[in-house]
Amino acid sequence: MNLNIYYPKEDINDLYIYYKLETSLINQINHDQIDNALSIFNQLIGEELLFDLSGTNNKLRSIKNQVIYLISIICHSVINNGVSPYIAMSKAKAFIGLVEKAKDKKEIQMIGVNIIKGYSKQVHSLIQVKNDSIKKALNYIHNHLGEDLNLEQVAKEVNLSKCYFCSQFKKETHMTFSNYLTFARIERSKFLLQNSDKKILDIAISLGFSSQSYFSAQFKKHTNLSPKKYRDLQYKK
Repeated sequence: MNLNIYYPKEDINDLYIYYKLETSLINQINHDQIDNALSIFNQLIGEELLFDLSGTNNKLRSIKNQVIYLISIICHSVINNGVSPYIAMSKAKAFIGLVEKAKDKKEIQMIGVNIIKGYSKQVHSLIQVKNDSIKKALNYIHNHLGEDLNLEQVAKEVNLSKCYFCSQFKKETHMTFSNYLTFARIERSKFLLQNSDKKILDIAISLGFSSQSYFSAQFKKHTNLSPKKYRDLQYKK
C-alpha cells in the first residue's frame, strides 16, 4: 500500500530560532540562571514559535505539547549531567501530569517556574565527580543494584586496588562505598514505589535487600517515612 503522508513545512528561520532558544534554556538551567531560563521558557511557548503538531488549531493544546517536549529534553539533559534517571524521570512524569490538567496558559507558566527551579536544583545538588574511574564505578553500581555488590568487586571492575578505590570513592562522593550503595538503592526504590504497582517485598528483593524489614528500616532511616507511607503520599499528589 502506498501511503502519501504530508508533514507541515515550518519556516526554517523559526526552527533555527527555536533550536537556539532551546539550547540556551538548557544552558541556563545547568548554570542555575533561573530568571534567564524562565524568560526563554516563556518565549518558547509564545505564539510566534508555537507549532500546531496536533493539527487541531487548538492553541492551549499546542502550548501543552510544546511544554511536554521541553520537559523531555530538560529531563534528558539533567540525566546526562549526572542526575539519577529515576529521580529526573519521576519529576518529568509529575510535571507532565500537571501540564495536562492546566486550564490556561497562565497556569502552564506557573508550572514552568516549578519545572525550571526543580531541575536546576537537581543539577546543583549533584555529587560532583571528576575522577573518571569513580564515574565508571558509579555507572556500574547503578546498572547492577539488584546484585550482591561489594567494594572489592567494583574496584576490580574499574581496575583499581581495593585500598586506592576506597579512598578515591570517599573523596569524590563524600560517602563510603556501602553508604553510597544503600543511598542508590533507596533512590531507585523511591522511583519504583511511585511509578509501579510492585509489592514492597518485591522491590526490596529486586534491589538486593535481604528482607522487607531490613529494606523498610533503611528506607525510613533515609526518608523518615516507611515505604508504604511514602507510596501513599505520592498517590495523593
